Amino acid sequence: MITLPVDICISFAELTKRDCEPCGTTIIPYPLSIRPDCGDPMYSHFNCNDTTGQVSFGLAGGTYPVTIIQPEEQTFTIRVNNYTAIDVVRKLLELNHLPFNVTKSYLSSKDGMLGELEIRWKPPLSPICNSVKDCDDWPHSTCHTKKGGTKRCICDTEFQWDPSNFSCTPG
Repeated sequence: MITLPVDICISFAELTKRDCEPCGTTIIPYPLSIRPDCGDPMYSHFNCNDTTGQVSFGLAGGTYPVTIIQPEEQTFTIRVNNYTAIDVVRKLLELNHLPFNVTKSYLSSKDGMLGELEIRWKPPLSPICNSVKDCDDWPHSTCHTKKGGTKRCICDTEFQWDPSNFSCTPG
């Protein structure tokens, strides 16, 4: 038997019922989404290779392996294969108005052929819903149609949405 060390970032934050199932050993925290039935659709740029357990982040410019997800910091890191890709990812995030911002970029090889980007996800809006039952996971909220026709779990009048705790809190 061979024992190999593995770095796993474990979140002690409370899990939501909309968290995705892990991809291999990687926890996919809300609001990130790897499937239509979990997470928030605005954060659905992630894929899980069920065979390898590898999470990837996809944009129009390509697909990039995710090396770590840190729920408490609301960040994830992707591997890019050259410095040009760092600029491409940064521009695509801005142009497509996605809920992500590049927070750090660095090259991990002397010739500039391999780099990593740390990306922070923006706090989510209240959850999307189709019926009142969809808001059962979010106490003190009800499903209402917002501007643009999107239905969301809206907090009751004496509460407000707290995106850092994913809940309606007294306000």
